[in-house]
Amino acid sequence: MISNPLWQWVFTLIFGPLTAYYLYRMLVSAVKNRRQLEAVSFLLHTLMSIGMLAMVWPWWDVVPAKAQLTVFALASLWYLIIVVLSAMRKVDEISLGGHGTVHQIGHAVMMLSMTWMLLSMSGGSGTESHGEEGQGHSAQDHASHDHSGHTALDPSGHGSGHGSHSLMHEPFVFVSGIVITALLVIASIWFLLQFFRGVKGHAPDHRYPLYRPDMISNSLMGFAMAFMNLLMYWPSALG
Repeated sequence: MISNPLWQWVFTLIFGPLTAYYLYRMLVSAVKNRRQLEAVSFLLHTLMSIGMLAMVWPWWDVVPAKAQLTVFALASLWYLIIVVLSAMRKVDEISLGGHGTVHQIGHAVMMLSMTWMLLSMSGGSGTESHGEEGQGHSAQDHASHDHSGHTALDPSGHGSGHGSHSLMHEPFVFVSGIVITALLVIASIWFLLQFFRGVKGHAPDHRYPLYRPDMISNSLMGFAMAFMNLLMYWPSALG
């Protein structure tokens, strides 16, 4: 969790509207357009946006880490399957709302990043750590984890429990974090380019009137997630 009030409100102002938009798109896809695969995609994005929003506030502590990890690991698997099916032309772009194979790769990267963040902040196990289980742990271990299994995230390097120091000294976490963040930035840039492509009149046809808002929202989501990943490294980079 992030304890710096500035970043808490910055991310709230980003993920709050994104949550509302994705929820709206899910309802449009399911009720109006009758595109169930597209509706599932927006449902997963809604959950991801809610998860990112919750992650910056103290009440995230009460959300079980294992439940979140399970949801987003399954969501990652879902998108990987959709990527394969789309590449094999087993599903068409109409049922996916005009979001082709490359779009689906971008969505998969976002879900994998969410899964990585949860794994990193739960010490890599994804298991929940309750008070009675931590009796034999040192005070430093206790300070690095909250009672739901999360490692507190404090980009300012101050405040209560921050696990970023221990996280960034794990080689696999560090390297994989760089890779995930780089992929997020690439995906976000691609979504942004698709938005500008739509502005210039090269977007998919009239069947997808919300294509451009979809692209800019995905780009914003990806950039915000990448920035939050960078904040996990920031205290380590400072020293």
